[in-house]
Amino acid sequence: MTGLGDADCPTCLGIGFVSSNADIEDPEFGRLYPCSCRFEDLQRAITNQKQLSSTLGPLSKKTFGNFIPSGNTTEPRQKDSLQRAFEQSQSFANTPEGWIVLHGGYGCGKTHLAAAIANRCLSQGQDVLFVNTPDLLDHLRSTFAPGSTIDYDEMFEQTRNIFLLVLDDLGAENPTQWAQEKLYQIINHRYNAALPTVITCNVNLESIEPRIRSRLVDIDLVRKLIIQAPDFRRADSDQTDLSSLPIHSRQTFETFESRAGDIPSEHHKRLNIAATAAKSFAENPEGWLLLIGGHGCGKTHLAAAVANYRVRNGSPALFITSADLLNHLRATFSPD
Repeated sequence: MTGLGDADCPTCLGIGFVSSNADIEDPEFGRLYPCSCRFEDLQRAITNQKQLSSTLGPLSKKTFGNFIPSGNTTEPRQKDSLQRAFEQSQSFANTPEGWIVLHGGYGCGKTHLAAAIANRCLSQGQDVLFVNTPDLLDHLRSTFAPGSTIDYDEMFEQTRNIFLLVLDDLGAENPTQWAQEKLYQIINHRYNAALPTVITCNVNLESIEPRIRSRLVDIDLVRKLIIQAPDFRRADSDQTDLSSLPIHSRQTFETFESRAGDIPSEHHKRLNIAATAAKSFAENPEGWLLLIGGHGCGKTHLAAAVANYRVRNGSPALFITSADLLNHLRATFSPD
């Protein structure tokens, strides 16, 4: 009969287990322990289980080794932003402390880097959960369905307390009140506990729920890395690494929607006046242009349209949120 251990092992003689030498009165008496000859097999089994639990799936092949820091661009600023994100992600993976937010357009490499961080941490024996944000909320919602085999409390607690949580595509979720509340509970718990967290995002942070956004801009905990979109290769795209204009590349005057059918005529007139003023400013930028309005009224779209118009016509433009600018200025005073 073949045992679980090494047949040539002098300790367990191939059985795979050894017993304690404790006295008969000791609670440890008679307890069996895996033999040292099974160490590699046990470690492999643990690693495989952690890999399965991480839900990385095909992303388990995304590593720092097969990431191309220069991307598919010859534009120096884009290459520099990718290189810095690559180096900072490696540093975080080696010592996972605090949060890291990878912010950039579609296909810029942020999900690859997030997966590489997760895979590095798995190789270090750390517990990891990699989830697409909309999928996570769908899974949580599905636990309430009749016959669900997944326990809501167990899944929710795992997401809140796992050593490393990777939230991919934050901002792509359907912003229902329930979804926003659950997402806030997860993020706020991890924020208060300072648990290592990686977040990827391709939307303007101003569109993120305010309570969540306030956690993402805390420079004492969060490292935010803006990755320039790889398809932004125009020679006239003179932008610094601070600029988030690539994320707003589709927000132009041509795509601006006045939503005439959805708003009162008086508001429609004001939108048209604002759009006309913004286009006039873009054509001949003199002085300042101040766009004031409530959330979602179109002011960010018009501001981005002005910047995109200038870049398209060969002039430099920097697009940055006030929060990012202040964070950058604060960071310049840091000894590091």
